[in-house]
Amino acid sequence: MPEEPTTRKEPKAPTDASERSKRRSRLLAESQPADPMEQLREFLRAVHVMKLYASAKGIAIPQAARTSISALAPIEAAVARIKEGEPVTMLADRSLEGALDTAMAAHSALVELVAPATPDSIIYTRPPTGFGDFVKHQRILAVLLFVSLIAIVGFIGCLILKDRFAEGPKQLRGLWSQVDAFESRLRDLENLPASSDILVQETQKIVVDLEHRGNELAASTAGGSLPPWPQTDITQALTQISERPTGAPAPIAAARKQIATFRDRVGGINAKSGWGLFCDQLTNLFAAMLGAAFYTLYTANRYIVERTFDRAYTTHYIVRFVLGIVAGVILANFGDYLLTDRTAGGANAAKPGGPPSEAAVTLTQSVLALIGGYSADAVNAIFTRVAETLTTLVRGDTGQRVREEAKVEVKKAEAKAKQREEVAKGQVDESKRAEKARLEEVLAQATRSKAHPDVFASIQARLRDLGG
Repeated sequence: MPEEPTTRKEPKAPTDASERSKRRSRLLAESQPADPMEQLREFLRAVHVMKLYASAKGIAIPQAARTSISALAPIEAAVARIKEGEPVTMLADRSLEGALDTAMAAHSALVELVAPATPDSIIYTRPPTGFGDFVKHQRILAVLLFVSLIAIVGFIGCLILKDRFAEGPKQLRGLWSQVDAFESRLRDLENLPASSDILVQETQKIVVDLEHRGNELAASTAGGSLPPWPQTDITQALTQISERPTGAPAPIAAARKQIATFRDRVGGINAKSGWGLFCDQLTNLFAAMLGAAFYTLYTANRYIVERTFDRAYTTHYIVRFVLGIVAGVILANFGDYLLTDRTAGGANAAKPGGPPSEAAVTLTQSVLALIGGYSADAVNAIFTRVAETLTTLVRGDTGQRVREEAKVEVKKAEAKAKQREEVAKGQVDESKRAEKARLEEVLAQATRSKAHPDVFASIQARLRDLGG
């Protein structure tokens, strides 16, 4: 069934086909009702379903399986004639236990034939006769489809609302690039010689006008309306400053100051109102639902086509869907902090009061929510990486700790080796002293007994070797 629960370990399947069939039949028998008659009916129903499936798929039934199925014919006829409350002896001289054994043999033969499908998956994935039948028998799939439709409608509706709330910021598209270009131009002007006082005065007049327009723009935005002229007029003002450069320090300093003020004033336009923030979060929620629904339906569709959908995984699909929503919302709200370079001077660092960073523009909150909903594993990997980074900051680099621990172990090993050498050296010295004392005693006895000179020579030579 679904491959995503990677930690789930399937029991090792027996290698022999007969053992596998016996195991399946035993498990099915354990899951059946305690009433033998009900067990027999369940086995007969499963055999009937698998026969129809094999016939529809064009699967050839071996002779052994056909023999087992044929043996069920009188049992099926007898069971069909049995009414509630009547004795079981109507099975035409067959004991109920024998009928169960025959049904189990046919069941085992067909289970091997239709694998990996099972009777339960075949029944669950049969084509519905209508919408009501689909909702009744394939409830989890119907719920997923219904939630997916809600997510699509909600996402489109939120996009429409976001477009309404974003009327102000849309009028400023391209303005920040003009401001950045002007600041770059100011850096170039610092190396130019000072021009006439007239150009200095004109430049000062333009930057003052720029501040005035920024104040008006901020005031109009706070009032809930944004006139259509700011972007065009401010862009023209920036162009005039760039085309009529002056290297005088005073206008450059004034321009820098006014640009900073302009950023602070106009930066508020990018701020969202309460309803705008609510709409953003609702959009992220629906985007996460879309991603989670897409992944869940895509995974389930594979097993539906193969007729191997297992209802035992219903809880898994629900948990995976909710987990995708949570992951998408988290990634949408914190992805800009987790996926961008926010160090000073970083390539992706966002400027105060300016537009979002480059990575955030490429991956908007809605896109991050969609990705998080589709792949909760990706969000888990990000969290794991961040947690490892924080742990490294607190405890130090893991590699460095390993190297330090290795150095300590090496020092311990060297100390133990040195200690062993000293012990061995002490034992050798003690042995030499004992041998020397013994030879001196032998030499004294040889002197008293006036032994042969060769004996004295050999003893004295050995004493010299021992340092005597």
